[in-house]
Amino acid sequence: DSAPVRFEWDPLLDDNPFRRGGSSLGGPYSQARKLVVQRINFGDLELGPLSATMAAHQNQLIFDRIDLEVMGGVVAGQCFLNFAPGRLMLDFSGRVSGIDGGRLLGFEGLSRQDSDLSGRAALTYAVDSSLVSGRIDVGKVPKSLLDRLLIRLDPAGSDSKVGAARLALGVAVPGRLGVQMGDGLAALEIEILTAAGTSSSIRIPSLPLTRILEERSTELRRSIQWTDPGPTPGSAIDSIPMGEREEGPP
Repeated sequence: DSAPVRFEWDPLLDDNPFRRGGSSLGGPYSQARKLVVQRINFGDLELGPLSATMAAHQNQLIFDRIDLEVMGGVVAGQCFLNFAPGRLMLDFSGRVSGIDGGRLLGFEGLSRQDSDLSGRAALTYAVDSSLVSGRIDVGKVPKSLLDRLLIRLDPAGSDSKVGAARLALGVAVPGRLGVQMGDGLAALEIEILTAAGTSSSIRIPSLPLTRILEERSTELRRSIQWTDPGPTPGSAIDSIPMGEREEGPP
């Protein structure tokens, strides 16, 4: 069936001693179930197919064994979505392979070869505050993509270490790229490979990330709408915390 699917997740309910989320997913998804989605539309981005195991627990959706096609590549790993109002958060740990980095970062005019990214990531993304913490390691970053990223992170050209990295890339090529993120800042560690076969590393600390993340966060926040439909007569989930709900027929 090609009809769109809509999940509704109610705001937190204060029934002491529990703070929990009310959700129509609580019954059938309190235990992990197989999830298969052919297509996900997110703004101007189309994702899918997606396969994973999915479970709902209080304010979280838990996705394990993720296999998601996105931007010409594949994302595999584990993801947690926390839907607490005002604390919308995404945690991801896994690998990416063959992602179009140009599309991911919003760069136009790059060939597929100049934007191909593969690596591993462990990230926590606080959507409401547009803050990311964690680390990304890319096995080999394309030269054109890295140069555009450095310009995006330092458009005024005021960071001397960014300038040194761009100067080095004029006569060499990049190898591995490590990105450590936290408190709205990113620290980059770039491996520089020369034609003579030597390598060196340039570390660039304290580059601002907030402006780039805000561009993506705005669309995500717009896509998620809180609803408060009120209690549903006879609904067990309105009276029993999700972690204690008795199993019964759907």
